[in-house]
Amino acid sequence: MLTLDSCSKIRSNIDIDNFVCAELPKKSVNPRLFEIVSKCIIHGPCGTVNPNSLCMRDGTCSENFPKFLNEATEENVNGYPIYQRRAREHVNVGKYEIDNLWIAP
Repeated sequence: MLTLDSCSKIRSNIDIDNFVCAELPKKSVNPRLFEIVSKCIIHGPCGTVNPNSLCMRDGTCSENFPKFLNEATEENVNGYPIYQRRAREHVNVGKYEIDNLWIAP
C-alpha cells in the first residue's frame, strides 16, 4: 500500500489526469508504452464477444465494461473518478478490435 502525505495527495481532476490514464497511447508516438498497455491493462474481451467471460453476471460485465467516452475526467458521487476516455481510432489487439472504452487504469 502506498500512503501519500497530505500535500502529495491527488485532489483534483487535473491531478488525476497527471497520474492516471484510461486511454491507449498513440502507437506512432510511444510504441513501447502502446505495447505494454495493449498487453496488460485491457479489460476483456467480454459482453457479446465473450459471454462466458469470468466477469459476466446475468449477461452484463460486473466491472461495467465497456466504459463510456468522456472528454474530461469527472468526479463521481461515490468518490471514484470517471476517467477521461476520448474517441480515437480502434486498434487490433490479438483477434479483437478495441478502443479506449476497454482500458482498465
